[in-house]
Amino acid sequence: MIIQPQLLHIATFVGIDAHPDSHTAVAINRFKEMKGNLTFPNTKEGITKFHSWLEKVEQEKEKTILGIEGGSDARTALTVSILSEYDLLYEVNPLYTKHKRSFGTRADKTDIRDAKLIAGVLTTELSELPKIVPSQVGASMQILRKTVSFYEGITMQNSRLQNQLHKLIREYNLTDDPALKEVFENIIRTKKEQLSFGEKTKREITRDLGKLLQNYGGGNLTKIRGIGVVTAIRIVAHTGGITRFHNRNGYVRYVGIAPLARSSGKMKKFVNTTRGNRKLNSILYFAVLDRIIWDKEVKERYQNKIASGKTKQEAILFLMRKTALLVYGMLKSGKPYQS
Repeated sequence: MIIQPQLLHIATFVGIDAHPDSHTAVAINRFKEMKGNLTFPNTKEGITKFHSWLEKVEQEKEKTILGIEGGSDARTALTVSILSEYDLLYEVNPLYTKHKRSFGTRADKTDIRDAKLIAGVLTTELSELPKIVPSQVGASMQILRKTVSFYEGITMQNSRLQNQLHKLIREYNLTDDPALKEVFENIIRTKKEQLSFGEKTKREITRDLGKLLQNYGGGNLTKIRGIGVVTAIRIVAHTGGITRFHNRNGYVRYVGIAPLARSSGKMKKFVNTTRGNRKLNSILYFAVLDRIIWDKEVKERYQNKIASGKTKQEAILFLMRKTALLVYGMLKSGKPYQS
């Protein structure tokens, strides 16, 4: 749905600060004047109460524009409920509200304050925000996201266990006390069993991820050298549906690799940003490292950038942007990779 400029002048903007136990919503007009607020529990009854309140605040649903902070599974039930009745729901990066809170005249942080800041972002940054669409929060996408999240959690847990084992074995080798060695042996054996179970679980999940990739699209990404099944499915899960982005530049900004202009007078430069989906940013970062290893053309571009005077980090960021654009185009078209 394309938003007509005249709608922005008469619309009601609703910001929602979501939490596991409760949510807070604030409604404002174009001039950021309060039209009402509500704190309600994250339950079916609470969500019903929210809808009743929202209908009183703005009776015409097509004039209601909603925004909710991204990155939390606690908002899923509310998001699904909103999308069943409203079309204009947007994901607001928490960094927007953090910036306004840090550099505004009021630094206080409350749920109502945050919800109002979210609503305020809608009034000024709407064209920059990705929409939340039904396919993003439908049962099929939730299955995908939960499976990927479980895989990432197991991976992180295994990494911690490996680090702990490394330290324990070092301490074990340094001690001569028999009783203390016995304690270390018991702990090390238990940690190894946990790590073995975690690796077995990862292999099982990886098989499931391969099946999910065929069902949810994104299989063409595996044709890119350096991007395997796990990386491809993680990209699909954290993207949340490519159709919700206005264009490829919006996707690059969402990933957090679009350079920010910093100009003053004759001085003009671009700096890196820490905005965007940091998990997706991290996935593409490691994907680029693998592409440099496995794809000769990518490796040549990387080396050429360094030869031209760029740092290694700048060369990697350049390739991350190129990879993000490639991913966007392939997910959008569904076509196979063409070098």
